Amino acid sequence: METKEIFAQRIVELRTEKGLGQSHLAALVGVSKTSANLYESASSVPDIQVLARYAKVYRIEDISLVLSTNIAEAHFHGVKCASRCCF
Repeated sequence: METKEIFAQRIVELRTEKGLGQSHLAALVGVSKTSANLYESASSVPDIQVLARYAKVYRIEDISLVLSTNIAEAHFHGVKCASRCCF
């Protein structure tokens, strides 16, 4: 899976977990609803500043937005993964 697809999947999962609508999240992040839709459909990727704002809204590390869910969860909980994805 490509990074933009992983990012799209993660932001949809996190938005759903938080109970946010796409428009509400877009406003919190400071992007248009169109941009938010493009990110969630993996049609576009945000620049680094927007990525940081998504991470801030979700209160997670920026890197967790571009890692697959299992790796992100392991990283969040301090578990070292077997791949070389983690720092």
